[in-house]
Amino acid sequence: TTLFRSVVRTGTGVILDRSVFSDSVFARVGYRDKFISEEGYAFYNKLRNQMLRKLPVPHCTLFLRVSASECLRRVVHVRQRECEKGIPLEYLESLGSAYDEFLEEMRDSGSEVVDIDWNNFGNVGTVAREVADHIASKGDSSPKKSADLAAFVNDEKAINRTLSLDYVIDEARDEVEAPLFDLKVLQEREQLAHELESVDASRRRLRVRAGCPVEA
Repeated sequence: TTLFRSVVRTGTGVILDRSVFSDSVFARVGYRDKFISEEGYAFYNKLRNQMLRKLPVPHCTLFLRVSASECLRRVVHVRQRECEKGIPLEYLESLGSAYDEFLEEMRDSGSEVVDIDWNNFGNVGTVAREVADHIASKGDSSPKKSADLAAFVNDEKAINRTLSLDYVIDEARDEVEAPLFDLKVLQEREQLAHELESVDASRRRLRVRAGCPVEA
């Protein structure tokens, strides 16, 4: 919400890394692997679709494509988060398939999809220019859509209504009861998650600079 408010206020673009658009990939795999019930998956999709109706389609969707085996190597030997060490290769392969489905959905919705091979890290500047070219070719949203978005992101009651349904299933009850769906609580948790991830990344960079062993 904070990012969309920035778009409305400044007219500049923003980059979303994980969002209501792409989290369907993980829900889809969870449902297929039977970690989410049919009722739970239907509840999730109804809530997600309700949110998406209020948001503009991204001008561009950037996907840095990496094979499942290379993802596993980076997770286990490079990122080295304790909670991720047990991730099976099959799960990453399932995510890859689900991402392909997601990219088709984004194309169908009108987003320009930029799909780049990232098994060997490429040039960030080249990627940025390619994304900029796609955004320029897409053009801006209509004035009506911009006005609708401005009204929505500045109406906290409307946002909270969009973040809930008129019923709750037992499977989701602990996740949707107050105060989780209070807008300010959501924003605080999101900010904390970003700060923790930034701290973790900074520590790893310092280890590298200090010459501490980091497997690659």
